[in-house]
Amino acid sequence: MEIQTKDINTIWFNRVDLKDDILLGIIDVAVSSNSVLVAKDRNNLRRKSVKEEFEDIVFPSEFEISRVFSDPYGIHSIITTTSNESFYLPLNSKEIIPLIKLHGIEISSIGFSLSKSTSYTDYFLIGTTSGTILSYRLNISSNGVYETDPEVVFDFFSLNPVYGLAFDLYEMQSERTLEGRTQSYIEVKAVVLAVTTNNYYSFIGSMPFDKVFEEYWDKKKFQESSIQASKISMLENELKLFYTVNSNRIFELHTAAWKTDSSVCYQNFRAKGARNLPILSQDTLYSGYQRKAQIKKHLEIPKAIAISDRYVYMLYSDNLTVVLKETSQIEYSHDFMIGENMKQMAYEAHSRKLWLWSRKGVYQLSDNFKTEETWKDMLDSFNYKEALQKARNEDKKVYSAIAGIYADKKFAKGNYEKAIELYAESSKTFEYIVLKLLSKGKSLDSLISKFNKAI
Repeated sequence: MEIQTKDINTIWFNRVDLKDDILLGIIDVAVSSNSVLVAKDRNNLRRKSVKEEFEDIVFPSEFEISRVFSDPYGIHSIITTTSNESFYLPLNSKEIIPLIKLHGIEISSIGFSLSKSTSYTDYFLIGTTSGTILSYRLNISSNGVYETDPEVVFDFFSLNPVYGLAFDLYEMQSERTLEGRTQSYIEVKAVVLAVTTNNYYSFIGSMPFDKVFEEYWDKKKFQESSIQASKISMLENELKLFYTVNSNRIFELHTAAWKTDSSVCYQNFRAKGARNLPILSQDTLYSGYQRKAQIKKHLEIPKAIAISDRYVYMLYSDNLTVVLKETSQIEYSHDFMIGENMKQMAYEAHSRKLWLWSRKGVYQLSDNFKTEETWKDMLDSFNYKEALQKARNEDKKVYSAIAGIYADKKFAKGNYEKAIELYAESSKTFEYIVLKLLSKGKSLDSLISKFNKAI
């Protein structure tokens, strides 16, 4: 699918104040719903919790930070160094704790669990630069941190780093036979996603993790797990995730996106809140984007990608391009100052903000930069009144359908007079309305009179 361009809107960014005189030397940033962790200047570590200013985290001076990782809630963070040492930082503390059992392991990616517990991490996955996937867990108590032994659950048998790693758990009804009797039980299964330098893989199986990967040690089955076989003509790939927040304010993995040599691919996990296996992926081609006033002799591959429910973000060293999924049109484009040399970005689903950084600074952008919301957007946000007003110029069937939805909401809240006015403009039948009124024991005379006047 080729990207179509239209009149591109300008977007503006908030530069994040790191409370520092010189914003240079930013190494890595980890973004979560509760905090932002910034590593800079070799071993300078700063953290900003929600509604608080940045605070200094004292990091051992003999080490140089290479990466920072946080789970989606920011409860657990892991910091790695150039000498392959790893450290743990909990959200409720400023103490840096060395992880002895990860000594010597060069970590390239981490797939965290979505647990909100502060006393343990659940088992999560670690990707290494040598092409292995490890299972690992931490237990945190007042006596310190207990580490499980990192277990190799899969090996790609190559020197291709595992640049992106994620997993999603779901439940399904299964049956088993014990002593001649068939029993039903709930089976916990996992979908594990992994991205290496040249391939994207999807592994599906029953938990625990060693069992998930069990059959993929077979070469034929492993080859079948490679969904994206396109060779990547770059030194580094990545896997970006988009989470949604359910009614219990728990994150759920919704979409995964990864880069190929020609496009951003993304794959949905859930449709309308249902737990589904991954479905067919879609592409957003780089070739549809041509920088203004520049002629590119070769295909330009973005340095970083991000994904949300509405947009695909592509970050270049001097530009951010935002593509609307629905239309495959470039909705927004922003050129950065010469020499900024943007490095990476991350989308945080809870606050709906995009974070971007270069070596010189960190930027924040809200995704509420739509020039005009559609009635669908407003309906999805439960803004029924605004959706109804927006739909006045749409097809009459659309307007009538929204009026009926809005009327039902007013009726449920006991605002019967307003509901009747809306029902009069809706596609609901007269019989439907009368039955609803009778179900509440309401007198029909005055309300039916108003209904007749309205129509």
